Parts: sequence; C-alpha cells; structure tokens
Amino acid sequence: MGPFITSFVVVLAVVLLACLCGISSHRLQRAEKAEAEYKKLQTSDAYHKDQARCWETAFDTVSDRAKKLAAESDGLKKRLQEAGDENRRLSDQLHKKQTELAAVSLEHDHLKLHCTTLRADYDALKIEHDKRMANSNRMRIERAEMLSTAISLLVDEAFDQNGSWTGVDDDRVTEVLHRAVAQRLKSEDKPDELVGYKSGQATASITIRVGGSECRHELSGGESPEELLRILKEMAGDASGTEVSA
Repeated sequence: MGPFITSFVVVLAVVLLACLCGISSHRLQRAEKAEAEYKKLQTSDAYHKDQARCWETAFDTVSDRAKKLAAESDGLKKRLQEAGDENRRLSDQLHKKQTELAAVSLEHDHLKLHCTTLRADYDALKIEHDKRMANSNRMRIERAEMLSTAISLLVDEAFDQNGSWTGVDDDRVTEVLHRAVAQRLKSEDKPDELVGYKSGQATASITIRVGGSECRHELSGGESPEELLRILKEMAGDASGTEVSA
C-alpha cells in the first residue's frame, strides 16, 4: 500500500503541477494579450489625441478664417451701403441734370425757332430795303434827268444870243420845272448842247459855255428851285468871269 500511495501522490502532484503550469501559462497568455490590448489602446489613444489636436488646430484656423470673413463681410456690407447711398445721390444728380438739359434743350429749340423767324424777317426787310433803295435811286435819276431838262429850258431864257445873263425869277424856275416834269413824262429827248448830261447813280451834270469859257456842275437830283436858280447864277458868273444878278 505504501508504494501505491506514494505513486498516487507523485502522480497527483505531477497532475496538479501540470494543471498549475497550464493555468499559469493561460494566465500569462491572457496577461500578454491584455498587455498587447493595453498597448494597442494606448497607441490608439495617442493617435486619437493627435487627431483631436489636429482637428482643434483646424477648427481654430477655420474659426479665425470665419471671423476674418465675417469682418470682411461686414466691411463689404458697409461699402455696399455707402455705394447704395452714393448711387442714390448720383441718380438724384443725374435726374436733376436731365431735367436741366431738357429745359435747356427746350429753350434752345425756342431760340432756334425765334432766330429762324428773325432771319426770315431780316431777309424780308432786306428785300424790301433793296427794293426801296432801287426805287429811290431810280427816282433820283429820274429827278436829275428832269432837272437837266428844266435847265436846258432855263438856259435858253436866262442867256441871250450873245451869252449874256438876262435874268429869271423863282416863279419862272418853278414853272419851268413843272413843265420839264410834264415833258419828261411824254418824251425821252435828251437836253440840248448847252446842258451836258451823263447817267450815273442819281447824278446829272450841267455844262454852260459863255464865250470860249465853260463851267460844269454836278447835280444830285434833290435840288429845290431856289438852289437850282442859285447854281445857275453861279455857273453863269464863273463862265463869264463877272458877277451875275437876277
């Protein structure tokens, strides 16, 4: 019995020892596995901490950028508001200038029409003026021709055949002038050789010859009978060299 019990105890001890070794080995594996898991978790935690720090840095960067963009947005809003105010002010000025331009354009058209009317009136007045000047010149020429005719008649009566002054009064000059007008209306005969006549701008010339002397005078066509008689006397005196009286 003794050896059997000893063997049994030895076997039991070996079995227990094997069990203990197995249990220790299993626990060791579990410890190693747990340690590996722990290290893995530590590594994962460090990674996540790094990621968290990166995200925090990115968030801070984005936050700063967002603040900067918000400030720029506020500045742009302010500039937009100022631009809107300036645009309204410029629009008001433009409307005012357009109103002034419309008024000036209307005044310009009115003045242009007025100038056109004045130009038409001027042209009409110029035509009338030219017509009156032509009529005036024609009448002065006709009167000068009448005076030449009258002088030709007065010379026949104022001088004798020897060229001496015989005298003539104012009434006779007036009568002869009236007769010259009547003759001028009936005939286009030129004066005789004692009265030289030339056509011009309302002028006629008188030429008196006494002895071998000659005297010339220019007429304007507007002389009165008294002036005509005075001119005739002065010419007679100049031609004869003596003073002539009526």
